[in-house]
Amino acid sequence: MYVFNEKFNLTNDINMPYSLTEENLYPYTNTSGWVEDGKFVFAREGARFILKTPVLKDFTFSCNLEFMSPLALYRRLNSWGICFGYDPAKRSGKLLEMKYFNDTICTCLYDFCGKNKNLICEKVTENITLESSKSYELKLSVKDGKCTGAFANMDFEFECGIAEGKIAISNIESIKSLIFSDI
Repeated sequence: MYVFNEKFNLTNDINMPYSLTEENLYPYTNTSGWVEDGKFVFAREGARFILKTPVLKDFTFSCNLEFMSPLALYRRLNSWGICFGYDPAKRSGKLLEMKYFNDTICTCLYDFCGKNKNLICEKVTENITLESSKSYELKLSVKDGKCTGAFANMDFEFECGIAEGKIAISNIESIKSLIFSDI
C-alpha cells in the first residue's frame, strides 16, 4: 500500500513543496500557491496542484482545510475540490467539489474534461457554519467504484465508478483564502 504524507516542511527557494506539481492552467509566470507556516496557501482561484504519487485507483485521502478571511466565507461562494482518477495530459477525471455559501455545503461529484463538467450526483447539507482561521478535516475514500467521505460534521457517499489516475487539490472559487495542510 502506497502512503503519501505531506506536512509542508520542505520547500524550494520560492516556497513550493517538492510533493506537488502545479498544473499550468494560466499563462502567468507567478505560482498559484506557496507554503507558509507549514501550510499550503492557494494564491489564485482556479489553481490545481497534482500530488506526486503513482497512479492510484483505490485510496484514502485526508487533509485539513482552513479559510483565511471571514469576508471570503460570508460574502461569496467558496468552492474547492479533490480531483481523482485524474489524467493530467487529458485534464480529465472525477472531481469532488464542495461549494459553501450561506451556511450550506453542496457536495458534487462530476466527470470532467477540461472545463466541461458533467454532474454525477450531489448532496446538499444545510446549517453548516465554517469559521475563518479554524481547521476542518476533509476525508475522502475511493474503493470499488464508491466515493465516501466527511467534512465539517457532514458525510457523503456516491457511486463513482472505477477511476484510476492521479490526485489533485483545487481551489475552484476561493480568492486567496484557501489553505491546505496535513495531507
